[in-house]
Amino acid sequence: MASAMAPNNFFAPYDPNLRLTAAPDTKFKFGLNAEYGQTRTGRSLDHDKRNILQLYDCTQSTIAMLMMPTCDIKNKLPISLPVLTSWAGAPTDDGFRGRIVMTGEFSQTDVTLYGNYLVPQRIVPGDLSVGLYLPVRMAKVDDIKFVDLTRKNTEADLDISTFLAGFTNFKNALKTAANLDLNPVHRTGLGDLLFMLDWQNDYRQDKDFLKNVTMFAKIGLSFPTGVKKDEDRAFSVALGNDGAVGMPIGLGMELDFAHHITAGIDVDFLILFDETRVRRLKTDKRQTEFLLLNKGLSTRDHGLTWKFNLFLQAFHVVRGLSAKVAYEYVKHDDDRLTAKSDAFNNAVINSAKILEEWNMHHFIFSVSYDFFKEFKSVKPQISLFYKFPVTGKGIINPHTFGGQFAINF
Repeated sequence: MASAMAPNNFFAPYDPNLRLTAAPDTKFKFGLNAEYGQTRTGRSLDHDKRNILQLYDCTQSTIAMLMMPTCDIKNKLPISLPVLTSWAGAPTDDGFRGRIVMTGEFSQTDVTLYGNYLVPQRIVPGDLSVGLYLPVRMAKVDDIKFVDLTRKNTEADLDISTFLAGFTNFKNALKTAANLDLNPVHRTGLGDLLFMLDWQNDYRQDKDFLKNVTMFAKIGLSFPTGVKKDEDRAFSVALGNDGAVGMPIGLGMELDFAHHITAGIDVDFLILFDETRVRRLKTDKRQTEFLLLNKGLSTRDHGLTWKFNLFLQAFHVVRGLSAKVAYEYVKHDDDRLTAKSDAFNNAVINSAKILEEWNMHHFIFSVSYDFFKEFKSVKPQISLFYKFPVTGKGIINPHTFGGQFAINF
């Protein structure tokens, strides 16, 4: 979908900040991760803090949305949007006429169930485990408000302002002309099912200060079981990778120092494979992201997502108690669309701002407790975290908090 909500800063199920300590003398781990966040603001493509519905465009243009309609809806416009259609060719978009300011609120709750199995093997040094992750998500975009900026200086201004008053007529007309719904969205469903292969190995160090080096590697495959964006709801949120198969890959290193201090670094990559389906597409570069009337078949070539994570931890300072602070930077490169119909121009559809690069910076503060000394056969673990967003680009980045619980046996 080229018309959609911006991405958000919620953890992927395999994020290194969700990695719990390996429990000794166990083969199975079953656990649950949870995260919640709510916000009215995010970071625009200029890094400015704005409302979640203004990250790509400060205002939405009701005049530009009528430019170059496809044959599918061309004949419906004069009937559904008579006032806007009659004035669309005459008045220019002066930055106020037919412009709407939209505001809203975003909230999301993630719960991920997972299981890991330590594979008995001697092929490679270290520990090899396989895992399965299934997220369940609830996302809301609500408390949506509209303000008409039309100045009422001309006859065109007065007609358009009258038509947009209250926005009931306008929303009903969009539904009739293009089946586009501007109402709040509440979605609950599965995210993308993920299979992950993890490896780690310890390299003991005979030094006064450095005691151990642990290396990590992972590779996985995500399947598009998640609920996709609804092309007919302007504020729809995908609960997975929006129909794309993904391949996460990661490398990491952890250094164990004297006095219960550990530090580490992780680098992750996410490859999303191309997928083809019907989306809302621009027919004119002046059109704004939430008011796209035209739909067509297109292939999305996803940019690479990469993640850099750095952490410092006070490890098992009192029995199983640990505290950690981490800095994480995530960047997604530009996406590109290829139209499968001559009704759309590739240069125009790729002017959609949601296809542009996005990034985010945040700090994560966490405390955890490993019940390894208190329990022998079944070993529980618990963790709580708080994510503090610093800045970003083209991202909804609420303050989030959550926790984990796992049992090992």
